[in-house]
Amino acid sequence: MGLFGPKIEWSEPWSWTKVRSVAAEIRREYPPMWKMLLYCAALPAVVLGGVYLYIQHVALDEQVLELTRRNIFVMPLGCVLLFMVMPYLYALCPLGIVIRGKNICFFRGNSVSLIKAELISSLCFRTIDGRRYFVVNAKTPKGKPFERKIEMPAKKVTEQDVVSFLHDAGLSHLYRTGSLP
Repeated sequence: MGLFGPKIEWSEPWSWTKVRSVAAEIRREYPPMWKMLLYCAALPAVVLGGVYLYIQHVALDEQVLELTRRNIFVMPLGCVLLFMVMPYLYALCPLGIVIRGKNICFFRGNSVSLIKAELISSLCFRTIDGRRYFVVNAKTPKGKPFERKIEMPAKKVTEQDVVSFLHDAGLSHLYRTGSLP
């Protein structure tokens, strides 16, 4: 029993195949790499270079010049790490789920997606490529349907454990038996 009542939770089994598929999804959603380099490296370097030339022209303190000179290299590097590298590190984190009586929470790293029970249309298990998934069909508050799925672990939590928990938590009316295509 957790701080906020009973819960059941698990994480997907970690594999390089999953990491590659999440990284490919991130790559599809991102702008082209040349645009990212332009936004993250070239643009900050040009702006800071212009600031440096202006400060040099105005002949302010030597410490300000040195700080600006360092920032010309550090800021673009920081932008590249933050906006181009970090999302791919996110792909290394396995997807997890916490099911409670009032909501279902999917999480990966520090990103969380909370689905309230009243927005859930159905819960079921589905086999995809020989792997068993727990599938949540829900709607956004505006009524747009979406689906979230998480692979069941080989050990630790079984389908029967999830079904029993859904019954105990009062979510059994949302559970559909049988494997959907």
